[in-house]
Amino acid sequence: MKILLYLLLSSSLLFASIGKITSAKGEVFVERNSKQALAKAGYILEENDKVITKNKSRALLLFTDKTSITMGKNSSLQVNDYVFDPKVKVKNKAKFKFAKGLFRTITGKIGKLNPNKFKLKVRSATIGIRGSDGTSRVLANGDVTHTTNDGGFTLTNDKTGQTVVIPKGSTGVFNVKGLKVAPSTQADLDDGNEVEDSEEEKKEKEKEKAKEDKEKKDKEDKEKKDKEDKEKKDKEDKEKKDKEEKEKKDKDDKEKKEKDDKEKKDKD
Repeated sequence: MKILLYLLLSSSLLFASIGKITSAKGEVFVERNSKQALAKAGYILEENDKVITKNKSRALLLFTDKTSITMGKNSSLQVNDYVFDPKVKVKNKAKFKFAKGLFRTITGKIGKLNPNKFKLKVRSATIGIRGSDGTSRVLANGDVTHTTNDGGFTLTNDKTGQTVVIPKGSTGVFNVKGLKVAPSTQADLDDGNEVEDSEEEKKEKEKEKAKEDKEKKDKEDKEKKDKEDKEKKDKEDKEKKDKEEKEKKDKDDKEKKEKDDKEKKDKD
């Protein structure tokens, strides 16, 4: 009974986990089920969690598909929807709500498997992806500025449906005046620098990548060994069968010869 309970609990925790906070500086909180907890590096994230950073604080969130979101100071983010299933392409989706603050998003496997289902939501607009690296500044009134560092993003006015494309090196702005896109200014680039990975965060990402690469190699090595073991067993089984069939044939041939010899002798 205890073993069954442990397995059920482990399974539920496995499916509940969608990522973790890999770096937390200053005061970082996670709000879950109307309760707020102080979060440190290693804090496990679940769907519908809200992550909040206070003044002079920042956090790096790394999700299971390797999407990373760096949050600057006085920022608030909620995971509205998250499903990662590398085996079923159409199941993959992610929706993050940026309430306020500064965010740098580097998309992972969901962005490659099902890019149309990867959304960054603000109050009255949606940021879609066509690339991999972008910085978003969201004001409390819903105004948003998004700079594309690599690849491309889209910015859509949810009320009118108007969409603009934000290519690399450009910044899109959404406010009461509407939507516009222009080459990135130094101020836009400075936003990106504020949430650029620290040396510690870079090392953490490298550590996670090394772990993923090792797991991939271990899996490939195991599959190769399993294949070789199967081929070896199949060969041994065939050799054994061939030997048994030969021994049976030799025995049958011997018995037939002895019978023929006897019949010949009796006839003589």
